[in-house]
Amino acid sequence: MFEHVDVSSLDPQDWLVDVALTIGVEGHVVTWRESCHQELLSHLMPAAPPQKISSLTTRKNNKFHLDRTLQIKELAGFRATTTDLADDVSYVQAYCTEKNVSYQLNPGVFRRRKPEELLDKKKEQKVLADLDLISQVYYECAGEEEGVDGRDGCARLEIRVPLNKAMDALSTLPEELVERTVVAINRRVWW
Repeated sequence: MFEHVDVSSLDPQDWLVDVALTIGVEGHVVTWRESCHQELLSHLMPAAPPQKISSLTTRKNNKFHLDRTLQIKELAGFRATTTDLADDVSYVQAYCTEKNVSYQLNPGVFRRRKPEELLDKKKEQKVLADLDLISQVYYECAGEEEGVDGRDGCARLEIRVPLNKAMDALSTLPEELVERTVVAINRRVWW
């Protein structure tokens, strides 16, 4: 990838890279607890003032976006632009990988529907066919289909840091913090 780049002339402080950590439990979908977002951000950016982290996560702004899971209040990931807080972390994203089933593997099927789609017979048939596919996908993900293992989901944490900080990024995430910030739900219950 860098065959045409003189790597020796790069300043690692000027290059930003995303570093990721994936947390999974076999047979489960692992996702983030909303109540622990501030604690997680405080650990990732220890020099950031707590009031700034609190302000980032609680005020309506374009720097923090909450991503609810299953419309359950306590289960949510987030995306945060953190360039003005402190440290070398300029972006943080915490999400669950279970979405790839609906977003990537079956494009267009898991989309919002408009009520008028049920008024046209042809569109109604398409909606019903998509619902059948959605049901089949969830059934397979739960591991209910014979010969199909099911699909687990992982909590994923990504941070953007300067290249010279990449090797140390996310290397000190304490196990106790992980245990507090994520929840593992049996995949049969989830799906």
